[in-house]
Amino acid sequence: MGDRRHTTDLSTGPAERPIVEAATRFLPWIAAAAATCIGAAVAPSPAWALAAFAIFAGFCLTLARRAPATFLLLAPLLVLRLTELGSGVAIESGAAMVETGTIGAPSGAFAHLCLLSLLVILAAAWPIERMWRATSERLSQARLDWTDTAPALAIALAALLGLGSIILAFLAIRHGVPLIGHIDRFTYLGQLEGTPYRSIMMNRPVIAPLIGVVIATSRTRRAGLGLLGWLLLMSVLFGEKFTSLLLIIGGATAPSLLVRLARGGRLPRRPLLLAPAMFAIISLPAMLLAYGAIDDSGAAWRRLGERAAVQGQLWYLADRAGPPREVDVPALRADLISWFRPAEQHAERVGPRFGLYYVMARFTPTHRLKVAERGGTGFVFALHPYLLLAGGVVGLLLGTLMIMLTQGWALALLLRSLVAGRWLAALAFGRVINSCYAGMATGYLWNIFGVKTLVTFALGLMLLSLPDLRTILGRLKPLSAEPGIT
Repeated sequence: MGDRRHTTDLSTGPAERPIVEAATRFLPWIAAAAATCIGAAVAPSPAWALAAFAIFAGFCLTLARRAPATFLLLAPLLVLRLTELGSGVAIESGAAMVETGTIGAPSGAFAHLCLLSLLVILAAAWPIERMWRATSERLSQARLDWTDTAPALAIALAALLGLGSIILAFLAIRHGVPLIGHIDRFTYLGQLEGTPYRSIMMNRPVIAPLIGVVIATSRTRRAGLGLLGWLLLMSVLFGEKFTSLLLIIGGATAPSLLVRLARGGRLPRRPLLLAPAMFAIISLPAMLLAYGAIDDSGAAWRRLGERAAVQGQLWYLADRAGPPREVDVPALRADLISWFRPAEQHAERVGPRFGLYYVMARFTPTHRLKVAERGGTGFVFALHPYLLLAGGVVGLLLGTLMIMLTQGWALALLLRSLVAGRWLAALAFGRVINSCYAGMATGYLWNIFGVKTLVTFALGLMLLSLPDLRTILGRLKPLSAEPGIT
């Protein structure tokens, strides 16, 4: 089975080893990121953004070797951060950011983002690695444990996808299909407000880990791959291009890779390379088609290049503006109040008081901001800029740390739920993880700390702690064998 010490370097070894001691393996990358920040301040150059990208990529490789379970569960986040840092290379090299009407220049913004990302990812690794240490032995037998339940799970998922597809088909007959009709997906989402469309599309990644369990079980592997293809096709037809496809593929491939990791002690190379290849094969054509490649392939490629160059624009502009002289208490208070009022958790109602439009209002022409507010659209990766502009450096550090710890615990509990075969609990924690990614993209903290997410988290804990059906039946059998009980 191999030497499992390779899989738990971040939190194992002797049981008493502090995680901080194990985390020192990552100190060279943190030191390099800090040095890059200093270099960018002393001698501004686009080379520092490129160095930040390379440092983060090297950190990811070290994470894959030293804490592979964390690497697998955080893989979508790592890819998103790499794309943002890659965007930063273009921005600090002078790329034009059409949406905000600005031209990039060397600033050190992405060296700062790299350092922040390294620190908070290690914080998220702590609960994941603790759970991995507790579950890896059982996970090595998970395929055997899942054999009996995977067929029923596959049927349930097929029924769920079938119901969703029927609803989407009725909506498509009336409103068209975004991919075929070249309709912007956010415009389409606004047109279908009040229908089940938003709930279906926003929750697609939640079922991906369960599809991954079906794929991981040899008895149902073909059915699982069929379910994954079905979900991806549905996503692409309705205009999804990148992030949700990444979350789906990451979630669906994780169970198989985690089982192989638990059995062999290290990540299998071939399946690990197949997942990003599958993502590239699906996402690149999806993006080009969504940008109108059928009508004008040249324009589609240009638009793709523009979108790639502006993923990091909000962070760049917020970092260039610098932290506020004092914390924006009214914005943070309004944000906190919204966590407990689900009826107010709509970007259009909030406007520029906090969150996405709070950031956009500082850097976006008024007419473009109004169009975005009316359409419920906006720029991506607004969370870090919002925390910096509203809470300063301390607010950014503390807020990001809390968010990553929350996501780390949700991922750890998702792992435990999958190992234990608690599918409903896995759905609950998957929903929490999906909300964390939504909060990172939009900057609205209610996605992460709002009452709906907290209730979902609590529900997942309850479902995970309840005895399973086999345990209940096992307790009833002795009673039924007693005289007089039939």
